[in-house]
Amino acid sequence: SMTDRRTEGKGSGRWYWKSNSDPWSETEDAKWTTFSDTESEIIEQAYLNKIRHATLENYIIDFENMVQVHKKEKHKKRPVKRDIPATVNSDDHVLAPVLQLFGEPGEVCRLVWKWAEQENKSCHILKEENAAEIIDKAADGLLAEANCLGQHREGEWLAHHLTEMKGKSLEEL
Repeated sequence: SMTDRRTEGKGSGRWYWKSNSDPWSETEDAKWTTFSDTESEIIEQAYLNKIRHATLENYIIDFENMVQVHKKEKHKKRPVKRDIPATVNSDDHVLAPVLQLFGEPGEVCRLVWKWAEQENKSCHILKEENAAEIIDKAADGLLAEANCLGQHREGEWLAHHLTEMKGKSLEEL
């Protein structure tokens, strides 16, 4: 129910959609496909904030009925489910979500560093002083790339989390 949402494994839910050719079949074994990390994170944030639905690129996730609805073809609906992995270690969630998305700690730093090297701007030596500037540029790059892939929302979400890293020390990145 809506009321106990916050208590169940805060922020650690994984989201799945039913990927059977007929998602409403009573006889087929259910096949569940996981949403991408970013999509799962977007859905989970909306879920924990008790928002009625989450909005992805092409779908709305309707929490009341636990279905995903195609934005353009509203009759296309599939069941979704939330699962809390048994192995979730509470310490893992102290790290900002963006670190989980990019893998291990230091991954953001490597990602930003690699980007800066490619751009070969004057600021391509990642130092405490210019980290914010580089992060801004990397966030812009992420957005542009996500738009090319038609993943505008995921791009916005990642860029937002990347820019939130601006106050961090290099060790934290």
